[in-house]
Amino acid sequence: MTRREQATDNGLTYVRFATFLGMLIAWSPALPAADYACGTHPAIVAPCFELRGRLSFWNGTPSARIWRVGTPRLLGIHHDELPPDLASRMSGFDTEAWGTFKLCPFTKERPGRMQFVCIESWRDVSFRQRPGAT
Repeated sequence: MTRREQATDNGLTYVRFATFLGMLIAWSPALPAADYACGTHPAIVAPCFELRGRLSFWNGTPSARIWRVGTPRLLGIHHDELPPDLASRMSGFDTEAWGTFKLCPFTKERPGRMQFVCIESWRDVSFRQRPGAT
């Protein structure tokens, strides 16, 4: 077999494998998303509370944070886990979600420290692009 024939044969093998893999993925049943549980999580340290704020992504850990309107305080989203319906609307670092959030704390509030929370529910949320975003 010449090099040209061998290259063509290898290319066909790749195309066959890619086609098989695509068909396998298309025909496989969809896996259910992991259940999102916030308010029932055993690590919650205090009662859940509501606040008006802005959810957005930042550099650093945690990336997902909520700014409480009217304060300089940022609350970190525990393990960056957002409820699936909310996560699907957050398209990246330039998206902000403004609304009323019901949050459940994983840590107690302490001055000078970021408090970690999860989002139990949300309402009256509007999604915007950050000013200056391209």
